[in-house]
Amino acid sequence: MRVSYNWLQDYLDKKLPTPEKLAEVLTMHAFEVEGIIPQGKGLENVVVGEVLEKKKHPNADKLSLVKIKVGEGEILNIVCGAPNIEAGQKVPVALIGAELPNGMKIEKREVRGEVSRGMVCSGAELGLEKQSSGIMTLDKKTKIGTPIAKVLGLNDTILDIAILPNRNHDCLGHLWVAKEVAALLNFKFKEPRAQKYKVGKTKKVTVENKAKDLCSRYMARYVAGVATRPSPEWVKKRLEAVGQRSISNIVDATNFVMLELNQPMHAFDADKVSGKIIIRRAKKGERFVTLDNQDFELDEDVLLIADDKEALAIAGIKGGKKAEVDANTKNIILEAANFDQANIRRTSQKLGLKTDSSLRYENGIAQMADLAMERVSEIISESAGGVFGEKTDVYSKKQKPVVLGLLPEDVSKFLGIEVKEKEISATLKRLGFGVKKNGKAIRVMAPMERIDIEAEADLIEEVARVYGLYKIPSLMPEEIIIPPQRNDNVFLPGW
Repeated sequence: MRVSYNWLQDYLDKKLPTPEKLAEVLTMHAFEVEGIIPQGKGLENVVVGEVLEKKKHPNADKLSLVKIKVGEGEILNIVCGAPNIEAGQKVPVALIGAELPNGMKIEKREVRGEVSRGMVCSGAELGLEKQSSGIMTLDKKTKIGTPIAKVLGLNDTILDIAILPNRNHDCLGHLWVAKEVAALLNFKFKEPRAQKYKVGKTKKVTVENKAKDLCSRYMARYVAGVATRPSPEWVKKRLEAVGQRSISNIVDATNFVMLELNQPMHAFDADKVSGKIIIRRAKKGERFVTLDNQDFELDEDVLLIADDKEALAIAGIKGGKKAEVDANTKNIILEAANFDQANIRRTSQKLGLKTDSSLRYENGIAQMADLAMERVSEIISESAGGVFGEKTDVYSKKQKPVVLGLLPEDVSKFLGIEVKEKEISATLKRLGFGVKKNGKAIRVMAPMERIDIEAEADLIEEVARVYGLYKIPSLMPEEIIIPPQRNDNVFLPGW
């Protein structure tokens, strides 16, 4: 999983250690960090320059000679082939010694008899676009000499983390990884700050669940009068940092919440939905066209989200063309749900359709629909406006909190070291567990997102990994071995 270092920082009250140190802490106590990727890699020697002068190259019709200021008193002569370069522009300049993301090395070189001491860059050369028609131009207020990675907000570091299978249900979300980090570093964990959004009298979504065995919870909300447009820069930067392409403010908000809380979400264009939302199995031979125009023939094992007329989405996997959110969308229906993980896995394999959403449902997720609906409403309100209707919550199988008893002496017995009751309680509290003294035992309530906690042994494992498994000495077990005794009543050849 790609985890944004800056995104984790949003939820913590103290400055994180360096990415390298953080990777060491995570690897020793929680998850293996397989790689550390600076976001601005390849842009280290690219800075903001100002074009002071542009002249025609004397020996080439399609080339220009430009003088560019890149620092205090530092002016470079550069040969440039871009048709859109003009005096007065602020542009990204790759200095001699730079090695760009596409592998190009910048050296002093002669071009048609003129010496070039750098290169003015396009978005493609900086690895920001697939193709560019000319050089990238920057805001004229941008300070000369500023590293381009800082100007473009490419100052993040990405941690490539191998999330263990038993934690896929929560730690595929940045918020829960941050909660782990807070516990390991003894920082204060800060949940996202609640934002206000406009709740008013508008439509309420009617939901009919015809497949309660495959959908334990379905939450929907009507939002009227949204403006579909590009997302705010802070949303774009977070998504792009972890490899998600920005689409629009509505779609980006649902993807953001999925990556934050590990709760997949979907938005339908409400004006394209006929009647109520129906959760049902597909009919044999029913056809469905996805958002990316793939046409599938379905069977009765496939779970669908539909309206009174036809299917709107393959539940938990992919939305359809019918109710796609586009530039003309004015009203939307938001969805947050819990679907049966085995059914999603079978459907995904059968159709050959793997998505970020299906990955999460296949591994099972906690009941986070309410929290996710609040969060996506806040983000959409900020970026798209709108009036938010009452939430519809069809909750057929409620998740109950897991409460366990833990004897402190069992922790010491299982780990082979003495761990004081006070330390056990403090460790579990740091991880977000509710802890209360109950006679000789400790009464422990697991957080709702920790659906992997089922028994006393799971709690002992939590204490052990935060303490540090590497700190527990390796000792050979002591056992009295009694040599075998000869039995004269049994005759074996050779005895």
